[in-house]
Amino acid sequence: MIGKRLSEIKGYENIGMYVKFLKGEYLEDLLNGSIYMNNFNYFIELEKESKEKGQGDKLEVAHVIRSTGVQIIDSDTGMVFGTATMGEMVERYPGMEKMPLFCVTHLHSIDFVITKVENDIITAKIDLPLEDQLLFEKTFGETAVILTNDFTDKMIEASNTDKLGIAVGDVQYQDYRYYSPIRKQEFDDMSINILFWKDDFFKQQREARFVLTEKNVNNHFILNIGNIRDKSKVTTTKELLTDTEFEIAVIK
Repeated sequence: MIGKRLSEIKGYENIGMYVKFLKGEYLEDLLNGSIYMNNFNYFIELEKESKEKGQGDKLEVAHVIRSTGVQIIDSDTGMVFGTATMGEMVERYPGMEKMPLFCVTHLHSIDFVITKVENDIITAKIDLPLEDQLLFEKTFGETAVILTNDFTDKMIEASNTDKLGIAVGDVQYQDYRYYSPIRKQEFDDMSINILFWKDDFFKQQREARFVLTEKNVNNHFILNIGNIRDKSKVTTTKELLTDTEFEIAVIK
């Protein structure tokens, strides 16, 4: 069993963990339960301004169709007056970009390797490629907060109390090089899944989201969920991804 991924062991396939990677100056607000939520437009504009993919993504909450060998044709004359090696069409419903969201990293059972089995206790640690480890520290921050299930409960309770609506789930990474009739149908149906689409360029981020579906903001929104200090574990990003071990009871 030692050296295997938790995902390889029957009964442990669904074990996972939410982690928020952030800069140290934002830690106290998070632990106090002041959840800072940018809207989708923030991330759309962030890539446009920085000209780099990272935290920003200009294709958020959009249906994307890419094609090669594009011709621009005058509809009246049929004359071709422009060509491009690649084209990209982006469709987006007005208003969706104003929904606030809070992003976390969702580490799954496949991200943990077993290091020891003793006295009915399995010990495991996070095992990610080095480039993924560096991505979390460089892109998001040097501090890591392990969030328990209580965090999700608090987010849902606070959003329900204020009738903000909430959608919670893992990001569904999409390969926009290929047309998907399923994705197109979901877009036409205004499926909730649109809120969780992201270019598979970002799949290393292992992102999960909390999206307030009944709240539109021009900038950001702070959701107060109450203190989470006692139900969270704080460490450094480097220590979490290289040294921290977790104990799990053996399933009999």
